[in-house]
Amino acid sequence: EGCWAQDSTCPGGVASSRTAGSGEPCTFSGRCDHGTHVAGISAGAAVAVGTAGISTTTGVAAPDIGSPGLDDDIWSSGVAPGADLIAFRAAGQNTATGNPGFWRSDVASALTAASTEASDRSVAAVNMSLQWSTRHASTCDTEEPSVTAAISTLRAQGVAVVVSTGNSSWTNGVSFPSCIDDATAVGAVDDADSIASYSNMGSGQVDLLAPGGDAATTGQILAASTAGDMTTANFEAKQGTSMAAPHVAGAFALLREQYPDASVATLESLLARTGVSVTDARSGGSETSFRIDLAAIFEAPSVPAITTSRSYPGDRWTLSAGSGATRVNTTTWTASVDLSPGSGSSVGLDDVDEVIAYVGVRNGRLTSLTTDTATDPAIGIQTGYSRTACRAISPARAYRVDLDPSEIVLGANQVSLDVSAGTVVDGVSILVISKASSRVVGGGEVVVTEGYGVLNEESPTLAAALPSTTTLDRRPVGLHVGMADGQIAQESGLALRTSRNTRGSYITSVNGFAGSDGRSWDDTTYDLSRVGLVGAPGLLGISHAGVSTLLENRDCLGMVYAALNISGRPIGVQNDTLSRLRDVSAREFSLWRWPSP
Repeated sequence: EGCWAQDSTCPGGVASSRTAGSGEPCTFSGRCDHGTHVAGISAGAAVAVGTAGISTTTGVAAPDIGSPGLDDDIWSSGVAPGADLIAFRAAGQNTATGNPGFWRSDVASALTAASTEASDRSVAAVNMSLQWSTRHASTCDTEEPSVTAAISTLRAQGVAVVVSTGNSSWTNGVSFPSCIDDATAVGAVDDADSIASYSNMGSGQVDLLAPGGDAATTGQILAASTAGDMTTANFEAKQGTSMAAPHVAGAFALLREQYPDASVATLESLLARTGVSVTDARSGGSETSFRIDLAAIFEAPSVPAITTSRSYPGDRWTLSAGSGATRVNTTTWTASVDLSPGSGSSVGLDDVDEVIAYVGVRNGRLTSLTTDTATDPAIGIQTGYSRTACRAISPARAYRVDLDPSEIVLGANQVSLDVSAGTVVDGVSILVISKASSRVVGGGEVVVTEGYGVLNEESPTLAAALPSTTTLDRRPVGLHVGMADGQIAQESGLALRTSRNTRGSYITSVNGFAGSDGRSWDDTTYDLSRVGLVGAPGLLGISHAGVSTLLENRDCLGMVYAALNISGRPIGVQNDTLSRLRDVSAREFSLWRWPSP
Protein backbone atom coordinates (compact mmCIF):
# COMPACT_ATOMS: atom_id res chain seq x y z
CA GLU A 1 0.00 0.00 0.00
CA GLY A 2 0.98 3.63 -0.30
CA CYS A 3 -0.28 7.20 -0.11
CA TRP A 4 1.11 10.53 -1.37
CA ALA A 5 -0.75 13.81 -0.67
CA GLN A 6 0.94 17.19 -0.23
CA ASP A 7 -1.87 18.42 2.03
CA SER A 8 -1.09 15.66 4.57
CA THR A 9 -4.45 13.95 4.20
CA CYS A 10 -2.92 10.48 4.02
CA PRO A 11 -4.01 8.14 6.84
CA GLY A 12 -2.39 9.35 10.05
CA GLY A 13 -2.32 12.95 8.82
CA VAL A 14 0.94 12.63 6.88
CA ALA A 15 2.08 13.67 3.39
CA SER A 16 3.27 10.20 2.41
CA SER A 17 3.12 6.70 3.84
CA ARG A 18 3.93 3.10 2.89
CA THR A 19 2.59 1.51 6.09
CA ALA A 20 -0.31 -0.92 6.34
CA GLY A 21 -3.61 0.86 5.77
CA SER A 22 -2.10 3.75 3.80
CA GLY A 23 -4.00 2.71 0.68
CA GLU A 24 -7.40 3.03 2.36
CA PRO A 25 -9.92 5.36 0.68
CA CYS A 26 -10.05 8.98 1.78
CA THR A 27 -12.99 10.03 3.97
CA PHE A 28 -13.44 13.75 3.25
CA SER A 29 -15.77 13.35 0.23
CA GLY A 30 -18.48 11.10 -1.14
CA ARG A 31 -16.25 10.69 -4.19
CA CYS A 32 -13.60 8.88 -2.15
CA ASP A 33 -15.24 5.66 -3.40
CA HIS A 34 -13.81 6.25 -6.89
CA GLY A 35 -10.60 4.23 -6.46
CA THR A 36 -12.41 1.26 -4.94
CA HIS A 37 -14.86 1.17 -7.84
CA VAL A 38 -12.00 1.31 -10.36
CA ALA A 39 -10.16 -1.50 -8.56
CA GLY A 40 -13.30 -3.63 -8.61
CA ILE A 41 -13.61 -3.28 -12.37
CA SER A 42 -10.05 -4.45 -12.97
CA ALA A 43 -9.77 -7.24 -10.39
CA GLY A 44 -12.95 -7.59 -8.32
CA ALA A 45 -13.90 -11.09 -7.24
CA ALA A 46 -17.24 -12.75 -7.94
CA VAL A 47 -19.39 -12.98 -4.81
CA ALA A 48 -22.52 -14.92 -3.95
CA VAL A 49 -25.74 -13.03 -4.60
CA GLY A 50 -26.95 -13.40 -1.04
CA THR A 51 -23.88 -11.67 0.39
CA ALA A 52 -23.89 -8.63 -1.88
CA GLY A 53 -25.42 -5.30 -1.01
CA ILE A 54 -26.19 -2.19 -3.01
CA SER A 55 -24.67 1.19 -2.21
CA THR A 56 -27.30 3.47 -0.70
CA THR A 57 -25.55 6.43 -2.31
CA THR A 58 -26.49 5.38 -5.82
CA GLY A 59 -29.80 3.61 -5.44
CA VAL A 60 -28.91 1.13 -8.17
CA ALA A 61 -31.18 -1.88 -8.43
CA ALA A 62 -29.68 -5.35 -8.30
CA PRO A 63 -28.87 -6.97 -11.64
CA ASP A 64 -31.71 -8.89 -13.22
CA ILE A 65 -30.55 -12.30 -12.03
CA GLY A 66 -31.89 -14.90 -14.42
CA SER A 67 -31.45 -12.74 -17.51
CA PRO A 68 -29.59 -14.35 -20.41
CA GLY A 69 -25.86 -14.42 -19.79
CA LEU A 70 -26.06 -13.77 -16.04
CA ASP A 71 -25.16 -16.46 -13.54
CA ASP A 72 -27.97 -17.12 -11.05
CA ASP A 73 -25.54 -17.67 -8.19
CA ILE A 74 -22.91 -14.92 -8.42
CA TRP A 75 -22.49 -11.27 -9.20
CA SER A 76 -20.19 -10.51 -12.11
CA SER A 77 -16.50 -10.27 -11.26
CA GLY A 78 -13.88 -7.86 -12.54
CA VAL A 79 -11.89 -8.42 -15.71
CA ALA A 80 -9.01 -10.24 -13.95
CA PRO A 81 -10.49 -11.60 -10.69
CA GLY A 82 -7.42 -13.72 -9.99
CA ALA A 83 -5.03 -10.75 -10.01
CA ASP A 84 -3.56 -9.10 -6.92
CA LEU A 85 -3.71 -5.38 -6.25
CA ILE A 86 -1.14 -2.89 -4.96
CA ALA A 87 -3.24 -0.04 -3.56
CA PHE A 88 -1.62 3.36 -4.13
CA ARG A 89 -3.46 6.60 -3.34
CA ALA A 90 -2.05 9.78 -4.88
CA ALA A 91 -4.89 12.15 -4.03
CA GLY A 92 -5.39 14.89 -1.49
CA GLN A 93 -8.35 17.26 -1.14
CA ASN A 94 -9.16 19.93 -3.68
CA THR A 95 -9.91 22.92 -1.46
CA ALA A 96 -12.19 24.50 -4.10
CA THR A 97 -14.53 21.50 -4.43
CA GLY A 98 -13.85 19.40 -1.35
CA ASN A 99 -13.39 16.38 -3.63
CA PRO A 100 -10.21 14.39 -4.27
CA GLY A 101 -7.56 16.28 -6.23
CA PHE A 102 -4.04 15.58 -7.46
CA TRP A 103 -0.59 17.16 -7.32
CA ARG A 104 1.62 16.10 -10.21
CA SER A 105 4.58 15.52 -7.92
CA ASP A 106 2.46 13.08 -5.86
CA VAL A 107 1.51 11.20 -9.03
CA ALA A 108 5.20 11.05 -10.02
CA SER A 109 6.11 9.70 -6.56
CA ALA A 110 3.45 6.99 -6.79
CA LEU A 111 4.63 5.98 -10.28
CA THR A 112 8.23 5.82 -9.10
CA ALA A 113 7.19 3.59 -6.21
CA ALA A 114 5.27 1.40 -8.67
CA SER A 115 8.46 1.02 -10.71
CA THR A 116 10.30 -0.17 -7.60
CA GLU A 117 7.55 -2.69 -6.91
CA ALA A 118 7.71 -3.86 -10.53
CA SER A 119 11.35 -4.80 -10.05
CA ASP A 120 10.34 -7.30 -7.35
CA ARG A 121 6.82 -8.34 -8.39
CA SER A 122 4.98 -9.41 -11.53
CA VAL A 123 3.27 -6.06 -12.10
CA ALA A 124 1.17 -6.07 -15.28
CA ALA A 125 -0.32 -2.57 -15.30
CA VAL A 126 -0.70 0.68 -13.42
CA ASN A 127 -4.16 2.22 -13.70
CA MET A 128 -4.64 5.99 -13.51
CA SER A 129 -8.29 6.98 -13.77
CA LEU A 130 -7.67 10.70 -13.41
CA GLN A 131 -7.43 13.83 -15.54
CA TRP A 132 -6.41 17.49 -15.58
CA SER A 133 -8.62 20.07 -17.27
CA THR A 134 -6.32 21.27 -20.10
CA ARG A 135 -6.98 19.84 -23.57
CA HIS A 136 -3.98 18.46 -25.47
CA ALA A 137 -4.28 17.95 -29.22
CA SER A 138 -0.82 16.39 -29.43
CA THR A 139 1.75 14.76 -27.19
CA CYS A 140 2.39 16.44 -23.83
CA ASP A 141 5.62 14.69 -22.84
CA THR A 142 7.23 17.96 -21.71
CA GLU A 143 4.38 19.17 -19.50
CA GLU A 144 5.54 17.34 -16.39
CA PRO A 145 8.89 15.60 -17.09
CA SER A 146 8.88 13.64 -13.82
CA VAL A 147 5.55 11.98 -14.67
CA THR A 148 6.64 11.32 -18.27
CA ALA A 149 9.93 9.80 -17.16
CA ALA A 150 8.22 7.55 -14.60
CA ILE A 151 5.70 6.30 -17.18
CA SER A 152 8.48 5.60 -19.69
CA THR A 153 10.46 3.68 -17.07
CA LEU A 154 7.48 1.50 -16.23
CA ARG A 155 6.78 0.79 -19.91
CA ALA A 156 10.41 -0.26 -20.39
CA GLN A 157 9.92 -2.65 -17.45
CA GLY A 158 6.98 -4.24 -19.27
CA VAL A 159 4.33 -2.45 -17.19
CA ALA A 160 1.47 -0.76 -19.06
CA VAL A 161 0.47 2.60 -17.59
CA VAL A 162 -3.22 2.79 -18.44
CA VAL A 163 -4.72 6.30 -18.29
CA SER A 164 -8.27 7.52 -18.89
CA THR A 165 -8.56 10.19 -21.60
CA GLY A 166 -11.00 12.33 -19.58
CA ASN A 167 -14.68 13.22 -19.56
CA SER A 168 -14.85 16.65 -21.21
CA SER A 169 -16.53 15.42 -24.43
CA TRP A 170 -13.62 16.68 -26.56
CA THR A 171 -13.41 15.32 -30.11
CA ASN A 172 -10.02 16.96 -30.77
CA GLY A 173 -7.84 16.27 -27.77
CA VAL A 174 -7.31 14.39 -24.52
CA SER A 175 -6.32 15.35 -20.98
CA PHE A 176 -3.03 15.06 -19.13
CA PRO A 177 -1.54 12.51 -18.43
CA SER A 178 -3.18 10.33 -21.12
CA CYS A 179 -1.50 12.58 -23.72
CA ILE A 180 1.94 11.22 -22.74
CA ASP A 181 3.27 9.05 -25.59
CA ASP A 182 4.25 6.06 -23.44
CA ALA A 183 0.90 5.95 -21.63
CA THR A 184 -1.86 3.64 -22.86
CA ALA A 185 -4.69 6.15 -23.39
CA VAL A 186 -8.19 4.69 -23.01
CA GLY A 187 -11.46 6.25 -24.14
CA ALA A 188 -14.97 5.00 -23.42
CA VAL A 189 -17.78 3.42 -25.41
CA ASP A 190 -21.41 3.18 -24.31
CA ASP A 191 -23.75 0.20 -24.39
CA ALA A 192 -24.38 0.72 -28.10
CA ASP A 193 -20.61 0.44 -28.83
CA SER A 194 -20.49 4.10 -29.81
CA ILE A 195 -18.03 6.64 -28.43
CA ALA A 196 -19.59 7.70 -25.12
CA SER A 197 -20.94 11.26 -25.09
CA TYR A 198 -18.50 12.33 -22.36
CA SER A 199 -15.34 10.63 -23.66
CA ASN A 200 -12.38 12.65 -24.89
CA MET A 201 -10.96 11.62 -28.27
CA GLY A 202 -7.93 13.09 -30.06
CA SER A 203 -6.10 12.72 -33.34
CA GLY A 204 -4.21 9.45 -33.04
CA GLN A 205 -4.06 9.83 -29.26
CA VAL A 206 -6.48 7.14 -28.07
CA ASP A 207 -4.81 3.73 -28.01
CA LEU A 208 -7.82 1.65 -26.94
CA LEU A 209 -11.49 1.85 -26.01
CA ALA A 210 -13.46 0.00 -23.33
CA PRO A 211 -16.92 0.14 -21.73
CA GLY A 212 -17.44 3.27 -19.67
CA GLY A 213 -21.20 3.19 -19.15
CA ASP A 214 -24.13 5.35 -20.23
CA ALA A 215 -25.76 8.31 -18.55
CA ALA A 216 -28.73 6.12 -17.64
CA THR A 217 -28.28 4.36 -14.30
CA THR A 218 -29.17 1.01 -15.84
CA GLY A 219 -26.36 1.39 -18.37
CA GLN A 220 -23.58 2.24 -15.94
CA ILE A 221 -20.70 0.03 -14.81
CA LEU A 222 -21.52 -1.96 -11.67
CA ALA A 223 -18.52 -2.66 -9.44
CA ALA A 224 -17.27 -2.54 -5.86
CA SER A 225 -18.34 0.22 -3.47
CA THR A 226 -16.97 1.48 -0.17
CA ALA A 227 -20.49 2.33 1.06
CA GLY A 228 -21.86 0.56 4.13
CA ASP A 229 -20.19 -2.08 6.25
CA MET A 230 -16.74 -2.80 4.80
CA THR A 231 -17.13 -6.47 5.79
CA THR A 232 -20.04 -6.77 3.31
CA ALA A 233 -19.64 -6.86 -0.45
CA ASN A 234 -21.29 -3.71 -1.77
CA PHE A 235 -21.77 -2.58 -5.35
CA GLU A 236 -22.51 0.74 -7.02
CA ALA A 237 -22.76 2.07 -10.56
CA LYS A 238 -20.63 4.74 -12.20
CA GLN A 239 -19.82 6.01 -15.68
CA GLY A 240 -16.81 7.66 -17.27
CA THR A 241 -13.48 7.03 -18.91
CA SER A 242 -12.37 6.27 -15.35
CA MET A 243 -14.42 3.09 -15.67
CA ALA A 244 -13.07 2.28 -19.14
CA ALA A 245 -9.39 2.38 -18.16
CA PRO A 246 -9.51 -0.44 -15.54
CA HIS A 247 -11.12 -2.76 -18.10
CA VAL A 248 -7.88 -2.38 -20.07
CA ALA A 249 -5.67 -2.69 -16.99
CA GLY A 250 -7.40 -5.99 -16.18
CA ALA A 251 -6.91 -7.10 -19.78
CA PHE A 252 -3.17 -6.47 -19.48
CA ALA A 253 -3.12 -8.69 -16.37
CA LEU A 254 -4.73 -11.55 -18.30
CA LEU A 255 -2.39 -11.14 -21.25
CA ARG A 256 0.71 -10.84 -19.07
CA GLU A 257 -0.13 -14.22 -17.51
CA GLN A 258 -0.30 -15.78 -20.98
CA TYR A 259 2.64 -13.86 -22.50
CA PRO A 260 5.06 -13.04 -19.67
CA ASP A 261 7.85 -11.82 -21.96
CA ALA A 262 5.88 -9.73 -24.45
CA SER A 263 6.47 -5.97 -24.60
CA VAL A 264 3.74 -3.48 -23.70
CA ALA A 265 3.65 -2.40 -27.37
CA THR A 266 3.07 -6.00 -28.47
CA LEU A 267 0.18 -6.48 -26.04
CA GLU A 268 -1.32 -3.10 -27.01
CA SER A 269 -1.16 -4.18 -30.65
CA LEU A 270 -2.81 -7.49 -29.80
CA LEU A 271 -5.71 -5.74 -28.04
CA ALA A 272 -6.10 -3.33 -30.95
CA ARG A 273 -5.99 -5.80 -33.81
CA THR A 274 -8.43 -8.19 -32.14
CA GLY A 275 -10.69 -5.34 -31.03
CA VAL A 276 -13.77 -3.78 -32.58
CA SER A 277 -13.20 -0.66 -34.68
CA VAL A 278 -15.26 2.30 -33.42
CA THR A 279 -15.32 5.72 -35.12
CA ASP A 280 -16.35 8.87 -33.26
CA ALA A 281 -19.68 9.82 -34.84
CA ARG A 282 -20.35 12.78 -32.54
CA SER A 283 -20.50 16.29 -33.97
CA GLY A 284 -16.93 17.23 -34.88
CA GLY A 285 -15.70 13.70 -34.29
CA SER A 286 -13.84 11.56 -36.82
CA GLU A 287 -11.21 9.56 -34.94
CA THR A 288 -11.20 5.75 -34.87
CA SER A 289 -9.88 3.47 -32.17
CA PHE A 290 -10.47 -0.13 -31.06
CA ARG A 291 -12.75 -1.38 -28.30
CA ILE A 292 -11.07 -4.33 -26.62
CA ASP A 293 -12.63 -7.75 -27.21
CA LEU A 294 -11.10 -10.35 -24.91
CA ALA A 295 -13.41 -13.05 -26.27
CA ALA A 296 -11.57 -12.73 -29.59
CA ILE A 297 -8.29 -13.45 -27.80
CA PHE A 298 -9.16 -16.12 -25.26
CA GLU A 299 -11.22 -18.48 -27.40
CA ALA A 300 -11.38 -22.08 -26.15
CA PRO A 301 -9.69 -24.34 -27.00
CA SER A 302 -7.14 -22.01 -28.62
CA VAL A 303 -5.29 -18.98 -27.37
CA PRO A 304 -3.93 -16.56 -30.03
CA ALA A 305 -2.28 -14.22 -30.99
CA ILE A 306 1.11 -12.50 -30.88
CA THR A 307 4.34 -13.18 -32.70
CA THR A 308 6.26 -15.78 -30.74
CA SER A 309 9.77 -17.07 -31.25
CA ARG A 310 11.44 -20.34 -30.31
CA SER A 311 15.06 -21.33 -30.72
CA TYR A 312 16.63 -24.75 -31.31
CA PRO A 313 20.41 -24.57 -30.76
CA GLY A 314 22.86 -26.69 -32.71
CA ASP A 315 23.39 -27.73 -36.32
CA ARG A 316 20.18 -29.32 -37.65
CA TRP A 317 18.54 -30.17 -40.93
CA THR A 318 15.13 -28.68 -41.64
CA LEU A 319 12.45 -29.53 -44.17
CA SER A 320 9.14 -27.86 -45.00
CA ALA A 321 6.39 -28.24 -47.55
CA GLY A 322 2.91 -26.84 -47.99
CA SER A 323 -0.34 -27.23 -49.87
CA GLY A 324 -3.56 -25.43 -50.51
CA ALA A 325 -6.66 -27.10 -49.14
CA THR A 326 -9.82 -28.49 -50.75
CA ARG A 327 -13.28 -28.31 -49.21
CA VAL A 328 -14.94 -31.70 -48.52
CA ASN A 329 -18.03 -30.41 -46.70
CA THR A 330 -19.05 -27.50 -44.48
CA THR A 331 -16.66 -28.49 -41.67
CA THR A 332 -13.90 -30.54 -43.35
CA TRP A 333 -11.04 -29.63 -45.68
CA THR A 334 -8.18 -31.81 -46.96
CA ALA A 335 -4.66 -31.18 -48.23
CA SER A 336 -1.75 -33.25 -49.49
CA VAL A 337 1.68 -32.17 -48.16
CA ASP A 338 4.67 -33.82 -49.84
CA LEU A 339 7.65 -33.97 -47.47
CA SER A 340 9.87 -35.96 -49.83
CA PRO A 341 13.47 -34.92 -49.01
CA GLY A 342 14.58 -34.92 -52.63
CA SER A 343 17.27 -36.86 -54.43
CA GLY A 344 20.55 -37.27 -52.62
CA SER A 345 19.15 -36.58 -49.16
CA SER A 346 19.61 -39.33 -46.61
CA VAL A 347 17.46 -38.32 -43.65
CA GLY A 348 15.07 -40.29 -41.46
CA LEU A 349 12.31 -39.71 -38.95
CA ASP A 350 14.35 -41.30 -36.17
CA ASP A 351 16.49 -38.15 -36.30
CA VAL A 352 13.54 -35.73 -35.93
CA ASP A 353 13.12 -33.42 -32.93
CA GLU A 354 10.02 -31.35 -33.85
CA VAL A 355 7.18 -31.59 -36.37
CA ILE A 356 4.92 -28.55 -36.58
CA ALA A 357 1.94 -27.98 -38.86
CA TYR A 358 0.86 -24.42 -39.65
CA VAL A 359 -2.63 -23.63 -40.93
CA GLY A 360 -4.18 -20.40 -42.24
CA VAL A 361 -7.98 -19.99 -42.14
CA ARG A 362 -10.51 -17.22 -42.69
CA ASN A 363 -13.94 -16.54 -41.24
CA GLY A 364 -13.76 -19.30 -38.63
CA ARG A 365 -11.60 -21.56 -36.52
CA LEU A 366 -9.54 -24.70 -36.84
CA THR A 367 -10.92 -27.43 -34.57
CA SER A 368 -8.37 -30.21 -35.17
CA LEU A 369 -5.89 -31.63 -37.67
CA THR A 370 -5.32 -35.31 -38.52
CA THR A 371 -2.75 -36.91 -40.82
CA ASP A 372 -3.34 -40.24 -42.52
CA THR A 373 -0.74 -41.89 -40.22
CA ALA A 374 -2.10 -40.42 -36.96
CA THR A 375 -4.44 -42.26 -34.64
CA ASP A 376 -5.98 -39.21 -32.94
CA PRO A 377 -6.78 -35.65 -34.03
CA ALA A 378 -4.33 -32.96 -32.89
CA ILE A 379 -5.63 -29.67 -31.44
CA GLY A 380 -4.14 -26.42 -32.74
CA ILE A 381 -3.05 -23.31 -30.88
CA GLN A 382 -4.12 -20.04 -32.46
CA THR A 383 -1.04 -17.87 -33.02
CA GLY A 384 -2.37 -15.05 -35.18
CA TYR A 385 -5.57 -13.02 -35.63
CA SER A 386 -6.13 -10.21 -38.14
CA ARG A 387 -9.06 -8.36 -39.58
CA THR A 388 -9.02 -8.63 -43.37
CA ALA A 389 -10.50 -5.35 -44.52
CA CYS A 390 -9.70 -6.20 -48.13
CA ARG A 391 -11.71 -9.42 -48.06
CA ALA A 392 -15.37 -10.12 -47.38
CA ILE A 393 -14.31 -13.25 -45.47
CA SER A 394 -12.83 -12.07 -42.17
CA PRO A 395 -11.01 -12.42 -39.81
CA ALA A 396 -7.90 -14.40 -40.75
CA ARG A 397 -6.38 -16.74 -38.18
CA ALA A 398 -3.11 -18.66 -38.05
CA TYR A 399 -2.67 -21.91 -36.11
CA ARG A 400 0.24 -24.04 -34.95
CA VAL A 401 -0.37 -27.78 -34.50
CA ASP A 402 2.36 -29.81 -32.78
CA LEU A 403 2.68 -33.32 -34.24
CA ASP A 404 4.59 -36.44 -33.27
CA PRO A 405 7.13 -37.72 -35.83
CA SER A 406 5.06 -40.91 -36.01
CA GLU A 407 2.19 -38.84 -37.45
CA ILE A 408 3.99 -38.01 -40.72
CA VAL A 409 6.04 -39.73 -43.43
CA LEU A 410 8.91 -38.29 -45.44
CA GLY A 411 6.73 -38.42 -48.50
CA ALA A 412 3.11 -37.60 -49.32
CA ASN A 413 0.98 -36.82 -46.24
CA GLN A 414 -2.79 -36.60 -46.48
CA VAL A 415 -4.07 -34.03 -43.99
CA SER A 416 -7.67 -33.64 -42.81
CA LEU A 417 -8.70 -30.34 -41.24
CA ASP A 418 -11.81 -30.02 -39.08
CA VAL A 419 -13.09 -26.46 -38.88
CA SER A 420 -16.10 -24.48 -37.73
CA ALA A 421 -18.90 -24.04 -40.26
CA GLY A 422 -18.22 -21.34 -42.84
CA THR A 423 -14.45 -21.46 -42.45
CA VAL A 424 -12.24 -21.09 -45.53
CA VAL A 425 -8.87 -22.88 -45.25
CA ASP A 426 -6.09 -21.12 -47.18
CA GLY A 427 -3.57 -23.92 -46.73
CA VAL A 428 -1.30 -25.95 -44.48
CA SER A 429 2.48 -26.29 -44.10
CA ILE A 430 4.50 -28.87 -42.21
CA LEU A 431 7.92 -27.96 -40.81
CA VAL A 432 10.32 -30.70 -39.71
CA ILE A 433 13.30 -29.91 -37.44
CA SER A 434 15.93 -32.57 -36.81
CA LYS A 435 17.85 -33.26 -33.62
CA ALA A 436 21.12 -31.36 -33.19
CA SER A 437 24.08 -32.84 -35.02
CA SER A 438 27.05 -34.10 -33.09
CA ARG A 439 29.39 -32.29 -35.44
CA VAL A 440 30.53 -28.87 -34.20
CA VAL A 441 31.29 -26.02 -36.59
CA GLY A 442 31.10 -23.03 -34.31
CA GLY A 443 27.53 -23.67 -33.27
CA GLY A 444 24.28 -23.33 -35.18
CA GLU A 445 20.65 -22.51 -34.51
CA VAL A 446 17.14 -22.83 -35.90
CA VAL A 447 14.84 -19.91 -35.02
CA VAL A 448 11.09 -20.29 -35.58
CA THR A 449 8.68 -17.36 -35.43
CA GLU A 450 4.92 -17.48 -35.89
CA GLY A 451 1.72 -15.50 -35.59
CA TYR A 452 2.40 -12.47 -37.78
CA GLY A 453 -1.02 -11.55 -39.12
CA VAL A 454 -2.23 -10.12 -42.44
CA LEU A 455 -0.95 -7.36 -44.74
CA ASN A 456 -4.00 -5.26 -45.55
CA GLU A 457 -5.28 -1.71 -45.86
CA GLU A 458 -5.26 -1.34 -42.07
CA SER A 459 -1.75 -2.79 -41.67
CA PRO A 460 0.38 -1.85 -44.71
CA THR A 461 3.48 -3.46 -43.20
CA LEU A 462 4.37 -6.63 -41.32
CA ALA A 463 7.53 -7.16 -39.29
CA ALA A 464 8.54 -9.90 -36.86
CA ALA A 465 11.66 -10.54 -34.81
CA LEU A 466 14.07 -13.36 -35.58
CA PRO A 467 16.23 -13.20 -32.44
CA SER A 468 19.33 -15.38 -32.62
CA THR A 469 22.52 -15.79 -30.65
CA THR A 470 24.27 -17.14 -33.77
CA THR A 471 25.63 -14.77 -36.41
CA LEU A 472 25.06 -15.22 -40.14
CA ASP A 473 28.65 -14.42 -41.19
CA ARG A 474 30.09 -16.96 -43.65
CA ARG A 475 27.59 -19.62 -42.63
CA PRO A 476 25.06 -21.73 -44.52
CA VAL A 477 21.67 -20.06 -44.08
CA GLY A 478 18.25 -21.33 -45.11
CA LEU A 479 14.85 -19.66 -44.68
CA HIS A 480 11.47 -21.46 -44.66
CA VAL A 481 8.33 -19.29 -44.92
CA GLY A 482 4.61 -20.03 -45.03
CA MET A 483 2.42 -17.36 -46.67
CA ALA A 484 -1.32 -17.18 -47.25
CA ASP A 485 -3.11 -15.47 -50.14
CA GLY A 486 -0.17 -14.06 -52.06
CA GLN A 487 -1.12 -12.05 -55.15
CA ILE A 488 1.08 -10.99 -58.05
CA ALA A 489 1.82 -7.26 -58.46
CA GLN A 490 0.61 -6.48 -54.96
CA GLU A 491 3.39 -6.50 -52.36
CA SER A 492 7.07 -5.67 -51.97
CA GLY A 493 9.70 -8.34 -51.46
CA LEU A 494 10.44 -10.10 -48.19
CA ALA A 495 13.34 -8.36 -46.46
CA LEU A 496 15.70 -9.21 -43.61
CA ARG A 497 17.35 -6.75 -41.26
CA THR A 498 20.46 -7.73 -39.29
CA SER A 499 22.56 -6.15 -36.57
CA ARG A 500 25.08 -5.05 -39.20
CA ASN A 501 22.59 -4.06 -41.90
CA THR A 502 20.17 -1.89 -39.99
CA ARG A 503 18.15 -0.78 -43.01
CA GLY A 504 17.64 -4.29 -44.35
CA SER A 505 17.91 -6.07 -47.70
CA TYR A 506 15.44 -7.99 -49.81
CA ILE A 507 15.88 -11.75 -49.78
CA THR A 508 13.02 -12.45 -52.22
CA SER A 509 11.87 -10.79 -55.37
CA VAL A 510 9.04 -8.27 -55.38
CA ASN A 511 5.65 -10.02 -55.58
CA GLY A 512 7.35 -13.31 -54.78
CA PHE A 513 4.25 -14.98 -53.33
CA ALA A 514 1.41 -15.88 -55.67
CA GLY A 515 0.10 -19.32 -54.75
CA SER A 516 2.96 -21.71 -55.52
CA ASP A 517 1.26 -24.45 -53.45
CA GLY A 518 -2.35 -23.74 -54.30
CA ARG A 519 -4.39 -20.66 -55.10
CA SER A 520 -3.95 -19.19 -51.62
CA TRP A 521 -0.81 -20.80 -50.20
CA ASP A 522 2.99 -20.55 -50.54
CA ASP A 523 5.49 -22.62 -48.59
CA THR A 524 8.94 -21.74 -49.85
CA THR A 525 12.51 -22.51 -48.82
CA TYR A 526 15.31 -20.11 -49.74
CA ASP A 527 19.04 -20.83 -49.74
CA LEU A 528 20.66 -17.61 -48.51
CA SER A 529 24.16 -19.02 -48.06
CA ARG A 530 25.92 -16.94 -50.72
CA VAL A 531 24.21 -13.57 -50.60
CA GLY A 532 26.50 -11.94 -48.06
CA LEU A 533 24.36 -11.75 -44.93
CA VAL A 534 26.31 -10.44 -41.93
CA GLY A 535 25.60 -9.88 -38.25
CA ALA A 536 22.90 -11.39 -36.07
CA PRO A 537 19.38 -11.85 -37.49
CA GLY A 538 17.08 -9.02 -36.55
CA LEU A 539 13.73 -8.61 -38.26
CA LEU A 540 11.85 -10.05 -41.22
CA GLY A 541 9.40 -7.78 -42.98
CA ILE A 542 7.23 -7.09 -45.99
CA SER A 543 5.12 -4.09 -46.96
CA HIS A 544 2.83 -2.39 -49.45
CA ALA A 545 5.46 0.25 -50.14
CA GLY A 546 5.77 1.02 -53.84
CA VAL A 547 2.43 -0.60 -54.69
CA SER A 548 -0.21 1.59 -56.27
CA THR A 549 -3.05 2.73 -54.04
CA LEU A 550 -5.41 0.99 -56.41
CA LEU A 551 -3.86 -2.39 -55.59
CA GLU A 552 -2.70 -2.20 -52.01
CA ASN A 553 -6.17 -2.42 -50.46
CA ARG A 554 -6.85 -5.73 -52.21
CA ASP A 555 -3.88 -7.72 -50.92
CA CYS A 556 -4.40 -9.84 -47.81
CA LEU A 557 -0.98 -11.49 -47.83
CA GLY A 558 -0.57 -13.34 -44.53
CA MET A 559 2.68 -14.42 -42.90
CA VAL A 560 2.00 -17.58 -40.91
CA TYR A 561 5.48 -18.74 -39.92
CA ALA A 562 9.18 -18.38 -40.72
CA ALA A 563 12.09 -20.63 -39.75
CA LEU A 564 15.70 -19.51 -40.13
CA ASN A 565 18.29 -22.30 -40.17
CA ILE A 566 21.82 -21.06 -39.45
CA SER A 567 24.73 -23.45 -40.08
CA GLY A 568 22.37 -26.36 -40.59
CA ARG A 569 20.98 -27.86 -43.77
CA PRO A 570 17.62 -26.90 -45.36
CA ILE A 571 16.47 -30.03 -47.21
CA GLY A 572 14.64 -29.89 -50.53
CA VAL A 573 15.39 -26.25 -51.33
CA GLN A 574 12.74 -25.08 -53.80
CA ASN A 575 14.36 -21.82 -54.94
CA ASP A 576 17.62 -21.07 -56.75
CA THR A 577 20.28 -19.52 -54.57
CA LEU A 578 19.86 -15.75 -54.59
CA SER A 579 22.98 -14.16 -56.06
CA ARG A 580 22.67 -10.65 -54.69
CA LEU A 581 20.62 -8.54 -52.28
CA ARG A 582 18.67 -5.37 -53.04
CA ASP A 583 18.62 -2.75 -50.29
CA VAL A 584 15.33 -1.79 -48.70
CA SER A 585 14.30 1.73 -49.67
CA ALA A 586 14.18 4.56 -47.14
CA ARG A 587 10.41 4.77 -47.54
CA GLU A 588 9.91 1.12 -46.72
CA PHE A 589 12.36 1.34 -43.84
CA SER A 590 10.33 4.16 -42.30
CA LEU A 591 7.11 2.21 -42.79
CA TRP A 592 8.43 -0.80 -40.92
CA ARG A 593 9.54 1.29 -37.92
CA TRP A 594 11.81 -1.51 -36.87
CA PRO A 595 13.44 -1.33 -33.43
CA SER A 596 17.04 -2.29 -32.88
CA PRO A 597 17.53 -6.04 -33.38
